[in-house]
Amino acid sequence: MKHVLFVTYHFPPVGGVSVRRPLRLLRHLPDYGWRSTVLCADRPAHPHALRDRDELENLPPLEGVLRAPAHALGARAGFAAARAAAYLPRRRGLAARIGARAARVGDWSGEWLRFPDPYRGWVGAAVDAAERRMRVDPFDVVFATGPPWSALLAGERCARRLDLPLVADLARDWTTGAKPSGPRARRRERLLLQRATTVTAASEGLAARLLALRGDADEGRIRLLPHGYDPHETPPEDPDLESPDKLVLCATGTIGESRAAETLIRAVSRLRSEERELLRVRLVGSVAPYLRRRIRKALLSDTIELPGFVQHSRALQYQLSADIALLLVDDPHALPAQLAEYAGARRPVLALAPEGDASHWIRERGLGWVESPASPDRVRSRLVDLLTKHRDGLAATTTHEAPELQAATIAESLSQFLAG
Repeated sequence: MKHVLFVTYHFPPVGGVSVRRPLRLLRHLPDYGWRSTVLCADRPAHPHALRDRDELENLPPLEGVLRAPAHALGARAGFAAARAAAYLPRRRGLAARIGARAARVGDWSGEWLRFPDPYRGWVGAAVDAAERRMRVDPFDVVFATGPPWSALLAGERCARRLDLPLVADLARDWTTGAKPSGPRARRRERLLLQRATTVTAASEGLAARLLALRGDADEGRIRLLPHGYDPHETPPEDPDLESPDKLVLCATGTIGESRAAETLIRAVSRLRSEERELLRVRLVGSVAPYLRRRIRKALLSDTIELPGFVQHSRALQYQLSADIALLLVDDPHALPAQLAEYAGARRPVLALAPEGDASHWIRERGLGWVESPASPDRVRSRLVDLLTKHRDGLAATTTHEAPELQAATIAESLSQFLAG
């Protein structure tokens, strides 16, 4: 069996969506002739990183896990500066002027002091750990997945130091997303694309943008490696989560500063009281504090539930208990990993998303409905329509099983990319 060095910053006991893509690929690579050694950070630098220790008991078969020390002090300072830069401009008078300057300083520090991201402190130690293991058990190829982008930087340096081919995997946009990146990041991404033997992208739209950035005609080096779901992860349904007398919408994952989430809150608040009585919205995961305050202020706590962060198996149970899966997207270039899980749960999707990768993906597969996050009234109308059908016994369903998104199928494609 060939041996791949699998570079990913996040790995159990870290929880959340960021670890699902690596775990699903690693679980099935041995079936296609690959053994894996994982290179990750020993701890997350983010002060509010999620933990899911149950995943440590369900790790896929591995040759070993190399945990490089992550120097978190600089990262924590960077996160604090970014938060201040985002908050202070909202103040008035002198505070506003200070905030504007802090925002400029925050942008500069993000571009130079924390490049390519606040996690970069682990890169040097990661390369050293890979070199030590290479002497004992040689690798055949390096696979690096990001974000965070420092994982791609670590993978590139490992490949150069060890003189190995590199497969660089981008699970989402680096420089062409909703928040434009500076010139240094764009140059670094272009250099990575040129040096990698193969580049994999999580969506067709992202693959097209990467091909344009690469600047050559070798389309064969940009390959599609979508997010997937794994039937092996499906837990038994929990009857305690069922609400047969209500229409249950469920979104899983972290919800930060989100225009789509704000639109959802406005739409629900505009429903009549008898309509809200028939509706239950569950936002399962970490929700930004200001959104929690908005929900309480709008007196929607009985309609919009906030269970908080739960173990991944529990999040899947929430998905299975829902009538409709809810997707909240602000970036037109984003294709969230939750979409594949929703398809695996065979739940129709209501997406509040701009025109882009996610909206096209849902429409092409007939998975549900897409509404603009800029139109609370249209979202309210959609909710009223769904509530009416639910009350009349016309349950929303989908028969699309998306077999091409099963983790085993995606791992088979990756095994071919690794082999070159």
